[in-house]
Amino acid sequence: MSYGRCHLCEELAELCNSHAIPNAQFRPILRQGSGSAITARDDAATPIALSSDSWSTDQLCSSCEALMNSEYDSYGISVFKGDAGSVIRRTADGISFSNVDVGKVRMFILSVLWRMSTSVHHSYLNAHLPTDMKNSLREALFSRQKYTASKLHVRVQRLHDSTPEGGFRSEDFRSVVMSPFIRRHGKYYSIVSALLTTSIGGRAIEGSWVSM
Repeated sequence: MSYGRCHLCEELAELCNSHAIPNAQFRPILRQGSGSAITARDDAATPIALSSDSWSTDQLCSSCEALMNSEYDSYGISVFKGDAGSVIRRTADGISFSNVDVGKVRMFILSVLWRMSTSVHHSYLNAHLPTDMKNSLREALFSRQKYTASKLHVRVQRLHDSTPEGGFRSEDFRSVVMSPFIRRHGKYYSIVSALLTTSIGGRAIEGSWVSM
């Protein structure tokens, strides 16, 4: 821990080693690799290596860390693991759920995005949000309010590799955590990250956040 200003409540306090992408995503991957995971960058000059880094930084005080875990992470992770809600339909295009609080799932994903955007970890360098949007999202998360800004949309998709031969299998994505990257759509852009894996259908989840 270190002493500093909490990114959520903005009070001076002892800061926890906080995870933007919940640590529940990293634990099974590191466990499979006896404490390490394979890391790869998108440039040919950086060699593939083993790492135990779970992309955490001193970011939140203990009270705000507990708030994030109880208010957002707990429900969001349980939905994507299949422990909350019911699956009513599986097709090649996706999975349909019932008895799921879509608003709570949306706020969970936005909480991950906000933590990415305020983290100083190099894996989140592409998770940029405009300052006014970052501040208004912080206020909504801290006050446990829904964030309904029309310029910030959430899309969740099943992640698959469409390579005809030699691509990733569906089960391979269960051991992948992807740093966010940006896609341009005219005057809009999206921040995309494979941030969760799910046992439902054996598919990874890709989150996409679109803003002006």
